[in-house]
Amino acid sequence: MRWLAALLEPFAYSYMARAIWVSALVGGVCAFLSCYLVLKGWSLMGDALSHAVLPVVGLALARRRDLFLVCFDPGHARAIGLDARRLEVALLVGLALVIVAALSAAGIILVVAMLIAPGAIGFVATKRFDAMMAVAAVVSIGASVLGVLASFHIDVATAPLIVVMQAACFLPALWFGKRMR
Repeated sequence: MRWLAALLEPFAYSYMARAIWVSALVGGVCAFLSCYLVLKGWSLMGDALSHAVLPVVGLALARRRDLFLVCFDPGHARAIGLDARRLEVALLVGLALVIVAALSAAGIILVVAMLIAPGAIGFVATKRFDAMMAVAAVVSIGASVLGVLASFHIDVATAPLIVVMQAACFLPALWFGKRMR
């Protein structure tokens, strides 16, 4: 029972409870956007824009199929009457909003990692987009929450620890993902 008390100790402090919830929220939003960025090949676009976020998620998870089609085959999207250019611009605007909102809460290195790693992990671990998004969300939220909790207990900076946890998830996903394909 001592381990449970130690695990729950951070929740006794309001700033730690807020940090856990904010990191989970930022992790979840970044995970979904990360999947689109990885598929589109814009993984480093977030990095370039940073040298946003419930409405963006609402626009996505609503135009999800259209964004998915534009990421994979913009020519086909145009052929069936979608405005592929407008959807790409909406994706970029959403990316910018997420970066601006997340920077104040998380810092630049963490935001860049959270916009790349979850989608990359989902991409190498699965073959379907829905599964990719689920894996990305679980990894991103899990790494964020565990990173905050672990940083409290071992007294290290939170953002780098979250990045290390995501990297620790990426290596097995890469290894097993390649072996399973």
